[in-house]
Amino acid sequence: GVFLQSDIIRQQRHGWSPAEIMASLAAILPLNVWVYAAQIHNLRSIGRCFVLQGGTHRNLAVVKAQVDFITAKVPDAEILIHPYAGEAGAIGAALAARDAWHEDRPSRFRGFDAVDRLEYRSTTSGDTTCVWCPVHCRRTFIDVRLEGSGGRAWSKVPLDEGWERIISGNACPKGQVEDVSEVKLVKREMEELRRAFPNVGDLVRKSAFRRSFDPS
Repeated sequence: GVFLQSDIIRQQRHGWSPAEIMASLAAILPLNVWVYAAQIHNLRSIGRCFVLQGGTHRNLAVVKAQVDFITAKVPDAEILIHPYAGEAGAIGAALAARDAWHEDRPSRFRGFDAVDRLEYRSTTSGDTTCVWCPVHCRRTFIDVRLEGSGGRAWSKVPLDEGWERIISGNACPKGQVEDVSEVKLVKREMEELRRAFPNVGDLVRKSAFRRSFDPS
């Protein structure tokens, strides 16, 4: 299902061409989206009209793979590509925000003039890779100029005063921070969350294998 970087390296060693590897990446995407991520095994159960969104659907190979996968499950499917595939998620978020807005609630939106003046830069490199677990997520640091922000002079990717950092590309909350002390705080919060909302699967497993026979 999931096509890992290690799989790509392995197939290169086996003599696969770049075109074959890219075709494999495109072909596996629908399975990851529908079966592994969405957990939808019966596509017909959700209807026959499908709208493909997300920046990956600017790639026609991905679109072809999606069409083949969907029509194999739903032969009479109507498949559309969102006219703004890469921005569809942001548009949906904006619509959700509009629905949630109330007149008595002041907006925190800084205004379009502030958006036009927004100054930012992004960095993705070895220095941004997360080191807090063996997964080593390849993160992106998005630095935004924001008056009053303290910066991060101590970071591997130093940030001057007047700049605020947003971290993306992390798979878990630990990846949202850079400093060891911050990680300890995140771990404590995660542990408190686990205690408040225990994993039912773990509880069932422990209960199933608990010794109930008293030899005495």
